[in-house]
Amino acid sequence: MEKYYGTFESYAKEFFSLLWKFTIVYAIFMFVGFVKTAPKNEYSDIEQGSSDWARSRRTI
Repeated sequence: MEKYYGTFESYAKEFFSLLWKFTIVYAIFMFVGFVKTAPKNEYSDIEQGSSDWARSRRTI
């Protein structure tokens, strides 16, 4: 059986093959990005030191 190039089936097969590969690569990059942006420890986003609400209302 001779293979015909330029048919809809061949273009669709190539498209979905590339789409599948791109999706895998994209998912890997997204996973790496999420891992790198995760907080390093439990207290990384907590402010250190006093805040305005913790200070005395009397000023010198």
